[in-house]
Amino acid sequence: MIPLMNATLRLLVRAAVPAAALALPAVISAAPVPIVFNHPVGTPNATGGFGNYFTAPILHFTNVATAGGTAIDARVTATPNGNATLGTGNNSGLYAGYSSNTEQPNGDAALLYTAEAVGPGGLTYSLEFFEAGSNFTDPYVLEEFNLMVYDVDGDVAQRESLAAYVADGFTSYQLSEGISKLTVSNLDDGLNFTGVAQNFSETAINGAVILNFRNTSKVRLDFSAATTGALPNGAFSAIDGDLSFANGDFSGFGPVVPVPEPGAAGLLAVACAGAAVARRRRSSADAAS
Repeated sequence: MIPLMNATLRLLVRAAVPAAALALPAVISAAPVPIVFNHPVGTPNATGGFGNYFTAPILHFTNVATAGGTAIDARVTATPNGNATLGTGNNSGLYAGYSSNTEQPNGDAALLYTAEAVGPGGLTYSLEFFEAGSNFTDPYVLEEFNLMVYDVDGDVAQRESLAAYVADGFTSYQLSEGISKLTVSNLDDGLNFTGVAQNFSETAINGAVILNFRNTSKVRLDFSAATTGALPNGAFSAIDGDLSFANGDFSGFGPVVPVPEPGAAGLLAVACAGAAVARRRRSSADAAS
């Protein structure tokens, strides 16, 4: 903050920017609700290199979590965009109870979409929570939970990325370190995490980020890939809701980083611009007198 902020600027900032908007969200301290994707509704209708999977774009789960004594169900809706397709072959689809390593517990959700042409494409992944037994009609707000998204990487002809949004309760994150570390960039209402365009094993924590959420019943994750060749080119990622993939070892992750509230910087800029206009008007009036 500028030490010599004048009274006009202080008043403008107070009027335009609420104190809560200028503050970063508190780092999560309470115990998050663990989420597992072991109980899909229905039977997988395809099988491939990553196991059995569903080719339909909507997948329901029962008993993904228990919060405050209430059982929670979930629904996943996957919508491809750009040059991407889902469920059209090449192991493309939605995976339930996924585990990339026999030594790790099952329970992850995974997805594989296919780039059919050169250029951008991806998948919007919507995860919604409901009170169990409501036939997926009564949304349930979880106070706190984590999603570790891993294998956001790519290859020599493809660079993958992932976006998460503050409007969905996204409050903070942790990145896996090392050569596979994702690059973070700002969005209007969230953050984008971009891989290093190098293919890593699904059995290791590479191209991973732990996303922390609070007070939400719905999360939107945008997976995308910029593809330059090797068509058709599949993009695979997985979601771990109980962090069991790490086997309790988080030494490969960096510190928790809070996500700035959207719009705070913009409001501050407006306040500063208003202060500059006020100063110019005052200077003009002084000169005229």
